[in-house]
Amino acid sequence: MIVRSIFAILVLSATLFFDSGVGFNGVVPLGVAFACFLLVALSLERFRIDDLIAVWLMFFIGCVTLVLTFTYWRSDPAQYKNFTYIILGLLTFLTTKSLVYHLRPEQIATILNRILLFHMVVFVCQLAMYRTTGFDLDVGRLLGGLGHRAITPEGLYRPTGVFDEPAIYAMFTATLLVCRMFYHKGKDAIFWLSLACLFLTMSLVAYILAAGIIFAYSSMRVRMGCIVLGVVAIALLLSPLMSDTYVGVRIINVFTGTDASTNSKSLVLQDWLNTPQLLHFGFGFIGLRDWTPSYYDAMFDLTFYMTIPIVFGLVLGMCVLLWFFLSVAFSPRPLSDKLALLVVLLKLTALQFPLLWILMALFFSKGPALPRTSPLPAPLAS
Repeated sequence: MIVRSIFAILVLSATLFFDSGVGFNGVVPLGVAFACFLLVALSLERFRIDDLIAVWLMFFIGCVTLVLTFTYWRSDPAQYKNFTYIILGLLTFLTTKSLVYHLRPEQIATILNRILLFHMVVFVCQLAMYRTTGFDLDVGRLLGGLGHRAITPEGLYRPTGVFDEPAIYAMFTATLLVCRMFYHKGKDAIFWLSLACLFLTMSLVAYILAAGIIFAYSSMRVRMGCIVLGVVAIALLLSPLMSDTYVGVRIINVFTGTDASTNSKSLVLQDWLNTPQLLHFGFGFIGLRDWTPSYYDAMFDLTFYMTIPIVFGLVLGMCVLLWFFLSVAFSPRPLSDKLALLVVLLKLTALQFPLLWILMALFFSKGPALPRTSPLPAPLAS
């Protein structure tokens, strides 16, 4: 019971991303620190040598990057904040690996189901309350933050759950669902409800993640059908028939180069490629500051595969990516889990997110997933 509680605290705290002082910047460090403290106090730590080597190697790479890039960014102390969150992420990785050692697969799956259910309840309540009463259940604003970005300039309401925007809700929900699928492959009510909520965000990223998860956990014949349907769906969204829908407009803007978010990512890539210092040593941990270009807000939103070389530089970044891809390729996990991992990393990109390290810890933990026919306790069962 104690181990399950620690695991639940760790994962839940890593998913409370609302814009408030008690949100990501407050709950995450407290949750990780509390879980680590309990792990050591109860003598539950079971660290494998290869995990310790991996963590120390990532810590060393982070230190080297910080040293090489710190003065380039005016010695801005804000760089320490992102670097500290990476250290918290590494601690989260070790803590999660230790906790998994003491938990059965069905226990892990049940805890993840409950956390998914919590986020879906908040999400559905937001949508229902706005549609019926016009009241916007803004969790971040209620807790003293700036509030979420739920209403588009066109007046379309897109629920966000406890997160800042629909795309972030999609990122966290898809990641939690994939983590659950590592330990229970059954396509139960939680699986389909999670996907339904992803589609209800009206976010292009959510559609991509949902389609990718369905593709990953389908048979080969169904995967071929998914590819055909995907091509048809994209063609339909780009057609004049869908030109007045939010998603259709967003896709057209992406392809025509008029989407602001896509343009910001493009400018970050141009800076990286055209500046020798940035290309060789990376951006490091600066992020968006009041004196940096406004498009730096896209620095940690370039997919995991682009963020790594951009943060650590070409040489170190490509070494990290090679290490990651080889680890995934030689992992005993089934192909479906590997595909799902690669899909969610299209959006879960920032090393500062503890949920990224939880995802990695659960994927690379020893022990097989439950078979498809294995029973799973109900999400609310004890």
